[in-house]
Amino acid sequence: MVFEIADLYATLAVRFNKSPNDAEFFKELFNPRAALASLSSRLEQIPGVGQILSGVATEVYTELLNIVVESVCFRAKVTTEGVFVRSKSLID
Repeated sequence: MVFEIADLYATLAVRFNKSPNDAEFFKELFNPRAALASLSSRLEQIPGVGQILSGVATEVYTELLNIVVESVCFRAKVTTEGVFVRSKSLID
């Protein structure tokens, strides 16, 4: 379900000329800091419920980040900036 929602956001962003590339926007949605900043500013524009939705988005991304960090087996790889990986491929 998460991927379908992210795909929908990415597609809408391209269709409404908010992003030139839906693949890049899709990737941005999975970067917790970039995604939250991007989504919160958009959600806050929704009359009546924008602040509530922005708050929920913050809670969801915070919880997801905590779950990911807690799932790391090698605790020495967890830093204040996130989780250290050797390369993008994760296997080098």
